[in-house]
Amino acid sequence: MCNGKVEPTWGKNIQFSTILISIMSVYRLALKGILESCFGQGAWIWVSEFRKGKTEAKLEDFKMFDEASRAAIYDGIMGIGAVADIPLACETASCSWPIFPSLAVCGSCTESLFDTSCDPQKGCSHSMPSGTSVHEQVDAPFDYHFTVAPSNGSSTFLNNDYKAVISIFDIMSAENSPQNNKVQAYQCGLWFCLKSYNATVTTGIQDRFVTIEWSKSELSAHADEYFFVDIPPEMKVQQYAHYSVPLGSLWTLRAFIDKLTLGNARGSQAANVVVHDTDWIQAIEAATKADLSVWISRFAHSLTQHIQLTGTVQPSRNSDYNGMAYVMASHVVVNWYWVVYPISLMFLAFIYFMLFCHVSSDIHEQVRDGMDMPGGLKRRVGSTEVELMRQDDGE
Repeated sequence: MCNGKVEPTWGKNIQFSTILISIMSVYRLALKGILESCFGQGAWIWVSEFRKGKTEAKLEDFKMFDEASRAAIYDGIMGIGAVADIPLACETASCSWPIFPSLAVCGSCTESLFDTSCDPQKGCSHSMPSGTSVHEQVDAPFDYHFTVAPSNGSSTFLNNDYKAVISIFDIMSAENSPQNNKVQAYQCGLWFCLKSYNATVTTGIQDRFVTIEWSKSELSAHADEYFFVDIPPEMKVQQYAHYSVPLGSLWTLRAFIDKLTLGNARGSQAANVVVHDTDWIQAIEAATKADLSVWISRFAHSLTQHIQLTGTVQPSRNSDYNGMAYVMASHVVVNWYWVVYPISLMFLAFIYFMLFCHVSSDIHEQVRDGMDMPGGLKRRVGSTEVELMRQDDGE
């Protein structure tokens, strides 16, 4: 249905909703091309003779334009927003399913104990029971230290004797400034678990939530896998169903996560400057200042979706269930007043583009060497070596 009428179709495969999706895809590509060109040209205008004023342009300003051309980089696993659920196939726009279990990833973070030892000449050192530590040196240019490192766990973390643990890592930060003097220590973990879902689709709107989780598993020495045991009836697991995780998959995923959760950050809170080893470390550091439990849940949810999208199910005689099916027409509701939004964005982007064309025609500064593309600055000057030389006259 489309606004109370049957959705128009042309041929067997072309529907009204398909045309709308195609139009919006073309619109997004056009808008992206305009904005990327403007951001790239804006970087050269910023450092040109045309823009000289009280504020001196710096080479690091290129980084700001380069990041703007890529948009937000902390989406998905490390994002600050919600991770969308996997869409369920429902051709009738209204569907319901019995509660069903699935292999998933669970995670949590807990505060950890730490010991502090100080030396008047060397400074203070803060250490967690697992061995992760941060050091505050006397008269150091940095008063903020942050570190993330893989760990073997400790007694302060949740009991992992009966879990297929993917990764355990420590998070520790120390700040020593006139405004603040505190140390934070956390230990986070990710492990395979079972989750049962209650899913429905009503008039095209999907709703899915977890009814129960189960993490108890044991290692099978014969099959080289972790298999889930003592699964409660509330999970709605079918008879003779077997849920397991091969050791090879577990080790591969652990190696991947351990690389992401290894790095440091340091900075000066007074200057409001923090230098991170990687983007992942920056995302984890931002999570400690917001809500770490929400972040680890989102991390686990993203890994769960990857498993559910790429995993395989071995067919069995109990893989089907009996029920009733209803066939209805496709249901599409179009709020036409929202068309004004993309049209307005494209109009403003066109004006923005014309403004840059006008300014560029006066200063004759054009983008070179692919600098207008995402990561262009890093590819262009990332490997360039700089050497200082002194001439005979001392200059």
